[in-house]
Amino acid sequence: MLVLGFGVSSSVLAKAVDSTDQQQITVFFRNNKAWFKSVDIIYYPPGNAQGKVRSRLMFPFQRTKLELPAGTKIYLAKGNQLDRWREGYDLRETPPSITLRISDEGEEYDIFRT
Repeated sequence: MLVLGFGVSSSVLAKAVDSTDQQQITVFFRNNKAWFKSVDIIYYPPGNAQGKVRSRLMFPFQRTKLELPAGTKIYLAKGNQLDRWREGYDLRETPPSITLRISDEGEEYDIFRT
């Protein structure tokens, strides 16, 4: 009797189970003032130990688009937050400006909240 077995190793199976494809959420950030503004958006995707930054000079009333996975913590950097982040400080120790949810798809956020 000949028995052939085709199996999947447990490590391959574990990767397949653990690699949940996070749904990408598209959101917009808008410079809602009548002057140019340098904007630093620091974000931490879920399961990512290090944050990433997107910096740009925005024209008055211009908007910028980000596509990030649900659960991403977003910080609109204020004061010295960008410098602290560059020095290795983990901003997740402070409350984020936004934590993306699936229901945020297509939302537009004003940079200035006043």
